Amino acid sequence: MDLLSQADLGCDRIKTTQALSTAVSTNRSRLLPDETRKRAWIISDKTEIFWIGLGGNSGDVKKCFDQVIQRITSELNVVLNQSRLYKTKPWGPVPQQDFLNQVVEIHTAMPPLALLDYLQTLEGQFGRVRSQEIRWGPRTIDLDILSWTGPSLAMNRLTVPHPLLSDRQFVLKPFADLAPDHRPPGLQKSIKDLLKICPDSTNADLF
Repeated sequence: MDLLSQADLGCDRIKTTQALSTAVSTNRSRLLPDETRKRAWIISDKTEIFWIGLGGNSGDVKKCFDQVIQRITSELNVVLNQSRLYKTKPWGPVPQQDFLNQVVEIHTAMPPLALLDYLQTLEGQFGRVRSQEIRWGPRTIDLDILSWTGPSLAMNRLTVPHPLLSDRQFVLKPFADLAPDHRPPGLQKSIKDLLKICPDSTNADLF
């Protein structure tokens, strides 16, 4: 059972950051005692900026994106900016539809792991079933924390910056729409500079 279920939130919508913070506090005993993980759960008054990648190629993807963004905005009560939509050929050997990709920027004091739990709950509510997926296969919705204004994080469940951030045009192009000068923690180059040297030969074109 995931964190949100244990906090008796289940599939109910999260109305405020305070509600999720309470859920986090009641489950601290389950956390591993390493400093990196503690930093990822700490409740703070400091607002950080997170960049979240959206991807999908199954069903009405644009409508799904719009609904997910509306949910994030209303439930977390966050400042949100969004990139343009990009269309990309799928990776890997599985025949499937082209993907749509987008990046959104939110300003929130929510801890990274709490945000991860929230995003994975959203994925499930919009039809993603991780246990039934195949590698490089179709997705109804994929929500990834790409980077933030905090320190780099390396845990079993969450690595920030995203480990494939610098290798994917379909991530870097929409990211550059929002924050071309952002330098992900632990990396020596900005998003716009990473895009210039990106080894990905798969074009991400405006949708």
